[in-house]
Amino acid sequence: MIVCVCNRLTEAACRDTAASGRCRTVGCMYRLNGHRIRCGKCLPLMTELLAAHAPEATPGAPVGAERAIVAPAAPDR
Repeated sequence: MIVCVCNRLTEAACRDTAASGRCRTVGCMYRLNGHRIRCGKCLPLMTELLAAHAPEATPGAPVGAERAIVAPAAPDR
């Protein structure tokens, strides 16, 4: 089944990429398959595939969602 029509990504390719453990985000799944996100209509399904097939490397860490990086506050002088 085609998951992403814009990039012709198949469900099997996305499952294999997610199961490889090399990515934690949907954007990374696209990059590892040699593509980029275009229209975004497939993002909900891609997120489900990543969550269902990614190995649990870090317990409690969100899979498929970007985490914000917060810079530490500057020390008071």
